[in-house]
Amino acid sequence: MLSVAIKIDLKKLSNPEADLRYQLPSHLEDITDNKVKDDGYDYTEDGDLVIFLIGDDHDALPIILKELTNSPFQDNDLTKAMLVGADFGGGYDVVYPKDYAGVFVVE
Repeated sequence: MLSVAIKIDLKKLSNPEADLRYQLPSHLEDITDNKVKDDGYDYTEDGDLVIFLIGDDHDALPIILKELTNSPFQDNDLTKAMLVGADFGGGYDVVYPKDYAGVFVVE
């Protein structure tokens, strides 16, 4: 089982549209040929949006990361505003950015 969490600092987006919480998961479902599904969203105490995806195919993770890092979404460069964690069964490990030294925490 693969669980992906995408934490987005909305203050760093040029177009922080509220529908992002629905449109981004739908887009990622499409580009992975439904290897992942929307598993909800939440907001941190700081106001960051956290989008959750779940799937059975670990091959979806590189597809998701490539899409999030190579293509603007709704006029937003997500690379400047996101932290991506993947959980393969032992808790979330940060997979983007690669040089992130902290821990992925959903508060």
